[in-house]
Amino acid sequence: MSLHGHLVGWQYLPELVLLKIFSQCDLSDISAVAQVCARWNQFAQSNSLWRNLFLRRFRVKGAANLRLRPGSSNWREEFRRLYCKVPIVCTDTLTFHTDEVLHVAFSHKGDKFSTCSKDANFVVWRVSDSYQPSMEFRVNMRRFGWLYTWSSKFNSTDSLLLVSGVCSEFNGEIAVYRIVNGNKYEILVKVASNPYDVMGDWVSECHFLTGRIQSDMYGNSGVISICKADPSMTPDIFQPVETPAVKNVVLTLLFDNHNAFFLRHILATDRSIFGPDASIQNSSRHSIENCAARLSQVPDQECRDILDEKEICIIFLTNSETLAPHKLGFCKLGPDNTDYIYYMRHPDKVIEMNGHIIGMDVSKDSRYLYVNVRSWPENCVLSYDTSPVIAQQIEMRVVDLKTLTLLDKVYSGHKGFTSSFDAFYIYIDQADDYVCSGSEDMAARIWDKYYGCVAAELKHTRCVSACAFSPRNHEFAVTVSDDFTIKVWKSRDLNRECEKLEKSVKKRGWFG
Repeated sequence: MSLHGHLVGWQYLPELVLLKIFSQCDLSDISAVAQVCARWNQFAQSNSLWRNLFLRRFRVKGAANLRLRPGSSNWREEFRRLYCKVPIVCTDTLTFHTDEVLHVAFSHKGDKFSTCSKDANFVVWRVSDSYQPSMEFRVNMRRFGWLYTWSSKFNSTDSLLLVSGVCSEFNGEIAVYRIVNGNKYEILVKVASNPYDVMGDWVSECHFLTGRIQSDMYGNSGVISICKADPSMTPDIFQPVETPAVKNVVLTLLFDNHNAFFLRHILATDRSIFGPDASIQNSSRHSIENCAARLSQVPDQECRDILDEKEICIIFLTNSETLAPHKLGFCKLGPDNTDYIYYMRHPDKVIEMNGHIIGMDVSKDSRYLYVNVRSWPENCVLSYDTSPVIAQQIEMRVVDLKTLTLLDKVYSGHKGFTSSFDAFYIYIDQADDYVCSGSEDMAARIWDKYYGCVAAELKHTRCVSACAFSPRNHEFAVTVSDDFTIKVWKSRDLNRECEKLEKSVKKRGWFG
């Protein structure tokens, strides 16, 4: 090699030149050049090189201002974390379902997950110590008049499983199964809900929320109630509308032209973790401006105790001026919500998302709300006759639940192609460092929370409705799709560990 007429060896190349060359190499090339000489070996481990490789591999935005994630010591470590520790290797495809698979949810222990489908089955899968899934329980809910199963959620001790289903174009039901001895499932209660995408959420080990639409002398309203699924009770599945499992009405929100026509996808959070709460005041339901009426009811003592011990805040999707859900509603409850039925004119807090909301989920530490939104055109005119055109690009936005404000952080890359009328619900899940979502472009995505970059794409052959991380090990995930399949994913590291374990087991079987 010549420089100004003099021969120069490769070992004398300037570091900037080496950086430019090495930054275009793939991992196998980096491993090879590191063995050429001591200088190249040292440079192959340099922080500047691995920063460049990280930026190129994961296409991180805002590279000029990019800083290491707090707690990380170098860029090589961060590259390895996203490359080796994120689920990306498909190790199994489960094909039991015969129609679109809509939802997947893990138990809190991570030893099982449940799936819901348009074939009306919901299935519970057991996950072995080596992360191999096997069917543990299945039931077809058409025996109860359901069209299909919609979503599911384990309670905090994994002793009860709440399943939401669709009974008609508008109506739904919630069924709760008790789990006996960890592997036997018995239906405990059924409760009516409408619209069907209210879904429901747990507020204690055996108390859950459900919702319905009602009409009375005060007008049309959305009603949210606390129900109880008592594991010791005799199963009650034949009167879902009038079931005694409904204990207290805790929220009644009147509908008018300035407020919701539906309450959808209710979630329960406990705001006591934030200390004194200045973001939502309890006085809203007591104000003349917001409270249209107050009716006495007999309080259920257990429900009252729950609302006294916790600062339960209900989060839900709502709308105004158009039928598409485009607002986040927040209503804070207190023990007096079991003494009286408050007819409220509007939620305690509303956040406008300026687009069709197609999914949301609360982080495991209850600090953040992640929301999938397909945006509307700027300055569009809202109408109840037609919903605005929605973007194909899905944006996952983040709400700080302590301050109830939208953060600047946006995760993108997933897409939706259906119209507002037919828009699919796309579920979100999170781990400590990652957030994931389905997408209509046939691939779920996993983002790193700190860097905002896509760390993995988990591909199917049709729309992916949901993706979920195992709480036991975030290097293990499951996706479900309209292609009727459930796919199991492991990180590169976890897959190698499982393969070694499998070989070890086979060897012991052969020789001893």
